[in-house]
Amino acid sequence: MQNNAYDTDSDNNSTSAEQSRVQSVTPTRSQSTPDWPPVVSTARPSTFSPLPAQESPEMACIEALSPKLTSAHDRENLASVQRYLGDSDVQNATKIYDKIMDLKRARSGPGFSRPQSTSAQNLTSQISAAPSTRDEVELASLLSSPTMQGLLLAHDRLAFREALPDENEENEGRELSRQNSSDADQSSQMEDDSVKIVRIDKSCDPLGATVKNEDGAVLIGRIVKGGAAEKSGLLHEGDEILEINGVHMKGKSVSEVCELLADMNGTLTFLLVPKTRSIGTLSRDRAVHVRANFDYDPYDDEFIPCRELGLAFRRGDILHVVDQEDQNWWQAWRAGEEGKKLAGLIPSKHFQQQRESMKHTVPADNEKTTEKSKKCLCIKRKRRKKVLYNAQQNEVFEVDQVLTYDEVDLLHPNPSRKRPIVLIGPPKIGRKELRQRLIQYDPDRFAGAIPHTSRPIKPGEINDHDYHFVPRHTFVTDIVAHKFVEHGELQDHFYGTSFDAIKMVINAGKTCILNLHCEALKTLRASNIKPYVIFISSPSYERVRALRRGKIDPFNPKLNVALTDREIHEMVAKAREMEEAYGHYFDHTITNTDFERTFDELRQVIARLEDEPQWVPVSWLR
Repeated sequence: MQNNAYDTDSDNNSTSAEQSRVQSVTPTRSQSTPDWPPVVSTARPSTFSPLPAQESPEMACIEALSPKLTSAHDRENLASVQRYLGDSDVQNATKIYDKIMDLKRARSGPGFSRPQSTSAQNLTSQISAAPSTRDEVELASLLSSPTMQGLLLAHDRLAFREALPDENEENEGRELSRQNSSDADQSSQMEDDSVKIVRIDKSCDPLGATVKNEDGAVLIGRIVKGGAAEKSGLLHEGDEILEINGVHMKGKSVSEVCELLADMNGTLTFLLVPKTRSIGTLSRDRAVHVRANFDYDPYDDEFIPCRELGLAFRRGDILHVVDQEDQNWWQAWRAGEEGKKLAGLIPSKHFQQQRESMKHTVPADNEKTTEKSKKCLCIKRKRRKKVLYNAQQNEVFEVDQVLTYDEVDLLHPNPSRKRPIVLIGPPKIGRKELRQRLIQYDPDRFAGAIPHTSRPIKPGEINDHDYHFVPRHTFVTDIVAHKFVEHGELQDHFYGTSFDAIKMVINAGKTCILNLHCEALKTLRASNIKPYVIFISSPSYERVRALRRGKIDPFNPKLNVALTDREIHEMVAKAREMEEAYGHYFDHTITNTDFERTFDELRQVIARLEDEPQWVPVSWLR
């Protein structure tokens, strides 16, 4: 029975342009030629004619230069050049060079054109997607046959094969030829499960893969999320690349491979040796969201494998970690930017902890180790051990421990249980006035937690309204039982805010407004109250002086007198200190340059909190 895979001249005589193109590259077996594939002649083609002398710009230049020469020696040299350029071999070589350069400038030719196997696949898909005639059905059957696909793939490999060695490899040409021949024989003899052919289209998306050298081989170093390689699912880290579009990769450097890939567009055909993977290997590709607790710029990181792939972020940014396979470098997007570009590299939690711990535990070479510094260094070393242990257990850190990432998830608002608002800020920034203003603005919506005290009740005060008045021994017992968010002692009397007092406001359906010290944030965060922390920050010293109107500070107009220069400096320094030490607890920051403007922004933030989901520690949702 006739094999249609090698006979495109069927009775239907289809006029499809794609079929004509297939026909032009399809060899037929000759009865007089027993060997297959056919032998390719290396003789110079007889149809290649030299350029006429008058059409050569070099010859035109010589003709223009000849009348200007007066020396017989110069005229003799010029005649030698003219004879050389007029030689047919030189003319043919010049024409070949010009053609190659034209193809490179036009980004055409080998390395740029679309493989015939891919064109055949696209044509078959177009025919299958729409009602087809008898000719089209026969063409699709022909193109999809395994024999034809193998033939087209063989054509593509020959079309893209590297024809000429580099100049610096001229002396090694014979050795490389033997090596390539050996590689080709080895590739052809490998079983299907040892070598695979992968075709990836990089015309729309960047490839998104890095390569590395290992014992002279070229391996896939990393697959970046969002690239064509990751979307195809066909390339994996550790796979050895034997060929790309017919070009052998063995012995090439990373730079050479990158330059080659940069010059290739369209469909890339990879010949790969897959990395051996153990069955049942635990995957670490679990996608999580984390809140960054530090600033990061990849261009300031000397350890990052590829700065161009790094993802810069600021403290408080939400990152979508999509790959944790590398123990030192994760792949992530900023939340909301998934798929818009390649995922970026960020330091893993373990790696960031290690290098930050080293910064704090290793003294500088010129540091004098006094008795005091020795003691502090020992304390730091002990704390660093605790950091690494706690990180593995995903526990809450101390403020002087290494801060990396907190795993977070979205918490949707619950109308029946409003999250308490905690106002944090330096003294005299106006927190107390903002809290009072909110409660007075809408007492049915906002309320404060009634504090506890051990002092005696005063005339006119109402128990459980102004304070919860309790005996001193009861207050001490409650302290031991950890019933207070924060507490202190003033004039031999205890004062404090209890968890129960906050829960009373929440259970009443109101938003509890709290003014707390930073030290209380860790305790409050570990509870089930789920606070929303707003930092009321101070503007700079220069900004405060510029905004001041007469004797009134605009950020706190209820102060009777404006702050002195020393008080302003102390407030600004305290705000900076609080943000540095406790900024990872803050959900939102408002710079108080004007009291009324700050109050309006505060109400807007609370309104969004009641309507939109917020990122919170994942432990709150368990």
